[in-house]
Amino acid sequence: MARNIRTRWVMAMALLLSPGLLGSPAAAGPVGVVDNFSVVGLGEYTLTRVLDNGVATANVSFSDASGALVASYTGTPNQPEQVLLLRSSATLGIGESLVADVSQATSTSEMDFGLAASVTVSPTGVSDPTPTDTRSTFDWLSVSVRPNQNAIRVNTSISGVVTTASFVISNVDETTVSKLFIQRTTSTNFTVGYFDTGQVRIVANATPITFASTNVGAAIGFYADLRADLGTLGSLDNLRIEAAPVLGDVTGDGLVTIADFNIIKANLFNTSQTRSQGDLTNDGIVDFADFRQWKSAAGSGFGGVTLFGVPEPGAILLSSIGGCCLMALIRRRRALR
Repeated sequence: MARNIRTRWVMAMALLLSPGLLGSPAAAGPVGVVDNFSVVGLGEYTLTRVLDNGVATANVSFSDASGALVASYTGTPNQPEQVLLLRSSATLGIGESLVADVSQATSTSEMDFGLAASVTVSPTGVSDPTPTDTRSTFDWLSVSVRPNQNAIRVNTSISGVVTTASFVISNVDETTVSKLFIQRTTSTNFTVGYFDTGQVRIVANATPITFASTNVGAAIGFYADLRADLGTLGSLDNLRIEAAPVLGDVTGDGLVTIADFNIIKANLFNTSQTRSQGDLTNDGIVDFADFRQWKSAAGSGFGGVTLFGVPEPGAILLSSIGGCCLMALIRRRRALR
């Protein structure tokens, strides 16, 4: 009897401590903060003009004296000048996101300030001004805030073709933008957008931004296009690289456990939700898709877990088919009597 009790106890503890129940180990952690601008000086960055509008003098400059990055313009008003401020001390890997916090007051100026990723930290910039909008054509992309249009704008330079506003999110109050991001989804594909103040992730590009080069992300930093004399446009802070979140992990602890399921269950069918509230698929609602992602990631140890009385659509369909088959069989048997 004692031996049987001990055996059952050992088996119970082994089941309890199995990886399927405790959760999978966390994936490699995020690279973390690249620059929080706590130390004054931008010596690790290289500034390159990618549009000069035929003017020899560079009018856009950057400063971090305030403890955050600020871009300013001193020149002829309303004269476009696009610049990149890049560094290569950290690179953007597949699945990772380049992120920066945004502090933006209400503005009506035609300015852009945001994030950028490129193939190199020191590309060949514009060196010979001409009367036209001279652009350099190495591979890069940017996502930025433009207040006077209430928009998030995406610019790309792909294989020698520069496209401004290749994607645009309209009707965005600049004061509601909390973060900008550039995510490298594959070696050549990127997704960009912003997070609002409710931490809801909004994607700008309906289709992937695709490069021929696999080196975009080797340099990271900032983009600015400022057109107002003596103008500044908010600030960016805490430039960082974040790893892709663990599938099924709601709490952000790197594990997939029953705690994640409980949050999904508590917020089921609630809208305007964030990842920490159970929206794993990032579509703004907690639903069966989020539950299925959690269940798939949790593994066989949670195979019997359901949304308690709320069957999944697949289960409803199977039940309906089974019911119809049963009714047909009953009717056939009655007809044969």
